[in-house]
Amino acid sequence: MTAAKKIHSFKESLEKAQVAEGDWQELFMSKHPEYTIIRADGRSHDFVVMSPLGAFTIELKVDSFDMTKTPNIFVERWSSYEGKKIGGPYQAQAKGVDLYCYYFSKQKVMLTMPVNKLVLALDDMGLKDSQLIPVFNKGYTTKGYKISREALDEKGIVTYCWLDSAFDGLR
Repeated sequence: MTAAKKIHSFKESLEKAQVAEGDWQELFMSKHPEYTIIRADGRSHDFVVMSPLGAFTIELKVDSFDMTKTPNIFVERWSSYEGKKIGGPYQAQAKGVDLYCYYFSKQKVMLTMPVNKLVLALDDMGLKDSQLIPVFNKGYTTKGYKISREALDEKGIVTYCWLDSAFDGLR
C-alpha cells in the first residue's frame, strides 16, 4: 500500500509567510535603523532595502521550522517541476535579485547570501535530480534540495543576522 501524498496549501503557506515577512521587516529595521525596507510586489523580489551604501533587492524565504532541529535549509530548484519553471535562487538570479535571504522565523535568524554566489555554490555541489525533494501542490509539484548550512558556511557565502539576541551565534 502506498502512502497518500500530502498536498501542500500554497495559499496557507503564503499567508503565514507574509505575516513572518512583516515581523522580519519590523525586527530588522528596529535592529538596523540605518536601513529602510520597502515591501515589493513579490513578483520580481520581496523587498527593496535602502542602505547608506545604496539600494539592493532581497528574495526572502521564510521557514517556520525550528533551526535547532535541522542542520539544513530547503532550497527550491523548481517552482513547478512539471512545467520546468525555475524557483528559489535560480529564479531570483533570472530576475536580477541581489540577495537571497533564508529566515528562520522561530529563532529570528536570517542567513543572507548573494544570489549569484549561491547559484554557483549550488552548481558546484553537483546536486542530482535524485536528491530533489517533492512538495506536492494542487496541480503541480515544487522540488528542491536539502542543503546543509555547514556546506554553505564552507563555501564562504553566508552572513548570519540574529534579530533576537537570545539566539546570537546560533548556526
